[in-house]
Amino acid sequence: MNENEELVFIDPPEEPAIISEEEALGWLHQVDGSVYQNSQPDDVESAWVAVVQTPAASGRVGNLIIAFGESLTHAASAAAEQWERYWSSIGPIH
Repeated sequence: MNENEELVFIDPPEEPAIISEEEALGWLHQVDGSVYQNSQPDDVESAWVAVVQTPAASGRVGNLIIAFGESLTHAASAAAEQWERYWSSIGPIH
């Protein structure tokens, strides 16, 4: 991590915004993300991990989003929520 990157922790949503596994995989594919399943998690809330790299925009470096969840849909929803927060934080792109 370089000095321009920011590490932000966001709790996963209680109810996933992405409803189906197909929808979750489709969104991850669309944003060139990945999803991993931890076969021996310390707790159920970290059983799945979604990883997404945001593109650089408006003179900012891209951010790496790492989101945990108890299911594929929870992890993808947490990543999607962070993705939306990122794009909201940088404002309109010119």
